[in-house]
Amino acid sequence: MAKQIRQVIEEYYEVIWNEQKLDQAHNFLHTGITFRGSLGMRVEGINGFCDYAQMLFGAFSNLYH
Repeated sequence: MAKQIRQVIEEYYEVIWNEQKLDQAHNFLHTGITFRGSLGMRVEGINGFCDYAQMLFGAFSNLYH
């Protein structure tokens, strides 16, 4: 089971953050997510998460996790 969890987390970082495929966020996140990012911003819902991620992608063009 631990390996499955690790695989999901690795896929989340690869798909969402490294490949910047925000259209896949619904595959990893609950619709009612409350997300607090590393910049201290708090957003709600998948759309809020995607807006936050898009802001980071715009500010850091070579962002890689």
